[in-house]
Amino acid sequence: MVREKFIVKLDNIIAAIMGITIFFCLTKCQIPYRIIPGTDFQIRQVFLSIIAAMYGPVTGGVVGLFGHLLSDALYYENISYGWIAADCIYGILIGYFFDDYKVLLGQFKKIEIFRFNMIQLIANAICWLIVAPFIDMTLFDEPVDKVVAQGFFAFISNFVLIFIIGTLVLLLISFCVNKKIEK
Repeated sequence: MVREKFIVKLDNIIAAIMGITIFFCLTKCQIPYRIIPGTDFQIRQVFLSIIAAMYGPVTGGVVGLFGHLLSDALYYENISYGWIAADCIYGILIGYFFDDYKVLLGQFKKIEIFRFNMIQLIANAICWLIVAPFIDMTLFDEPVDKVVAQGFFAFISNFVLIFIIGTLVLLLISFCVNKKIEK
């Protein structure tokens, strides 16, 4: 069962390539948050959640890893390995449970919405409150208060954006798939 979640099919490869491209483009679509330096409201996190929920852990992890790496390399002055690792792990965690969401079966209903949002809450907490701050503190000697504040803001903002926008988009996709299945 675990092994099946990590099987790579052609649609996963296509979704990963398109996902990396869209993730990269969405990097510049952000809402600045001036209180905590180095943090913004990131729409790309919503997209990462959606693609991982639809295509699984391999696609989610690849999009998180290479999408963030490419974005940092081409848009910013430095590559943030802690945040890249967090995005990759987040994509894997969300994607691991993609069978439970039933989005592409047209069955993303109340219990699946609840599961998705509980899993994204836990995955966001792991990635932004533990993984990213730990890597930044240990590898780059970043100040504890700075990385904890950044991680906390990323956790809260990602959860809220994904809860609202991600859930609505997944509902819409599931509704459209369901209509297609009924025809």
